[in-house]
Amino acid sequence: MMHEAPTSMFHDPEAAEREFARTKAEIDLVNWLRIQARDRSVDASGRQPRWYVVSVRSGMEVAMTIRLLRQRIMAFCPRERVVEKLHRGNGKRIVRRVVCDGYIFVQLAPWEGSWAGLLTFDGIGKLLPANDGPAPVSVEAIQILQRLSRAQPHRGMATMTLYLAGDEVRIKIGPFADFVGIAQGSEDNRGRLKVDVSIFGRAVSCEVWLDQIQKLR
Repeated sequence: MMHEAPTSMFHDPEAAEREFARTKAEIDLVNWLRIQARDRSVDASGRQPRWYVVSVRSGMEVAMTIRLLRQRIMAFCPRERVVEKLHRGNGKRIVRRVVCDGYIFVQLAPWEGSWAGLLTFDGIGKLLPANDGPAPVSVEAIQILQRLSRAQPHRGMATMTLYLAGDEVRIKIGPFADFVGIAQGSEDNRGRLKVDVSIFGRAVSCEVWLDQIQKLR
């Protein structure tokens, strides 16, 4: 017995052409938006490109930064050099640790087209908002993070001061010099302490040697 095939099985040239046109239009739009994201020229009103905080998947900060750089989009993932003890023996090693877990910094023209172009990339979450749009990061904050990325690990002598969670401290030297932060726990056996400092409207956790800080209260 022969069964009649449903009409959906037959190729519809007009429907296929419409689908192709829609897909091509979407591809063209994405490509155009990504070009806007790469544009770092001064606009007609004289506004310079700005740095923005962009959320990404935790653990993918470096990979996402490299991907954007390959697309000629200026991106920056601040990492600091941290001294860690080896699990076996008395040796130590220097590792590069991401400073802002789940975030990177991207330089974009300050308009909606460039922001939308960045969001077309898989792995990009959102630009940190403020009021009606993304919040640009100050040049000073970026310079601090750049100095932190270039800084050598400090190996200072530990002091006898006891630091507990919630203690207010001032950082005396290093890339965060003169910043006031909040201790996030007691010091570890390496003589380092985790401190939260605010550098662009949100707390950023950093590790400092005990001789780099002073307890305020």
